[in-house]
Amino acid sequence: MSVLKKSYSPHLETLFINCKPFYSPREFSSFILVGVYIHPRACVTEALQQLADQIRNVEQQHPDSLLIVLGDFNRANLSHELPNYRQHIKCPTRDTNILDHCYTTLKDTYRSVPRAALGLSDHCLVDLIPTYRHKLKSAKPVAPCWNPLQFAYWANRSVDDPVNTGLHYILQHLDSPGTYAWVLFVDFSSVFNTIIPDILHSKLSQLTVPAPTCQWISNFLTDRRQQVRLGSITSSTRTVSTGAPQGCVLSPLLFSLYTNDCTSGDPNVKLLKFADNTTVIGLVWDGNQSAYRWGVEHLALWCGQNNLELNMLKTVEMTVDFRRSPPTLLPLSILNNTVSAVETFRFLGSTISQDLKWESNIDAIRKKAQQRMYFLHQLRKFNLPQELLIQFYTAIIQSVLCTSITVWFGSATKQDRNRLQRTVRTAEKNHHCQPALHSGLVRVQSQETGRT
Repeated sequence: MSVLKKSYSPHLETLFINCKPFYSPREFSSFILVGVYIHPRACVTEALQQLADQIRNVEQQHPDSLLIVLGDFNRANLSHELPNYRQHIKCPTRDTNILDHCYTTLKDTYRSVPRAALGLSDHCLVDLIPTYRHKLKSAKPVAPCWNPLQFAYWANRSVDDPVNTGLHYILQHLDSPGTYAWVLFVDFSSVFNTIIPDILHSKLSQLTVPAPTCQWISNFLTDRRQQVRLGSITSSTRTVSTGAPQGCVLSPLLFSLYTNDCTSGDPNVKLLKFADNTTVIGLVWDGNQSAYRWGVEHLALWCGQNNLELNMLKTVEMTVDFRRSPPTLLPLSILNNTVSAVETFRFLGSTISQDLKWESNIDAIRKKAQQRMYFLHQLRKFNLPQELLIQFYTAIIQSVLCTSITVWFGSATKQDRNRLQRTVRTAEKNHHCQPALHSGLVRVQSQETGRT
């Protein structure tokens, strides 16, 4: 709080105080309280003219502040000199007269309620009850512009969600006769190095990101000085204004915002995204692949318009077809490049197979867990306490066994589950660990049984 200005004349006394409350509407940088006293025998015209000049001067110096003018005006009325200021006190303050006023430039800022006079004062107190609503609260809610099929940077979301969502779309579609699905796993070349700051700025504005934030991000991405060091040799400095810095935690988020408007307009084509991982699912009816192929062409065109390049060496497709006698399907072609067909693909940590079985995925999990079992065996040789062995198992081995368990556990066969349990029993038997060592598979299995 600070005193900006105070003045005294035969007609007018004023005091300007600038204050910044901790809790205040964001649209105001500060509040300027103007205390006013106009003597009953003062020249009202002269007093109001002086007050109006002082207020205009302070408004020019503090354009983002809200002025609250209040005090004993007697018979004067500031609305004649400053029509944009509204008087909020509607109740009598002395007998039946309204001598004390409160002015602001906002409509319906306060509701006035008379209170008992203080001490020997002949003016009653006035309780000014705020009725102003913040712009953020009074404005109509804006519909979210975030793509619901972009699963990165959502609360309570993980890599399991796009996998589960994609499997749900495919299995639900395959319930109908004569249907099959195409799955295109898209790979981009140097995704974070291809972001154009001007295009990103425009897209952030469309997502209602505040202008200062957009400007800050643009300044962060442009005119970055970089050099390469190899041993004792350092290259010359080069200024870069394209892409986002590698290793920066902000880069995946910026790329997600950059590709947010890349969507599918056809209900039979689903475009799933998790940061820079993109998957196109085409739901084919009666052998008609036109919607799927058009969706892929649209994706390639969008990439060209936004400075993104598809890596055709790593972009692959998979066909999920449970028909009894499926015909040979023509391979997909993107930009005159034929897309390779695969039977299995590792998607966001889970190995997806053409037959939607999880044997390959569980084989990979068991292999990785057995490799780490060696370290548990070495720790046992050093006679570590059982409690530490259990902690090591839980953090290093059980975490592998439970990777994306919500994706595959419900559809795993009994034989696959038994193979996983053998890995658990091996650790328990060879290292003399108590049953507390049992992995989360046992707990999840009991939970699944309880749900059914």
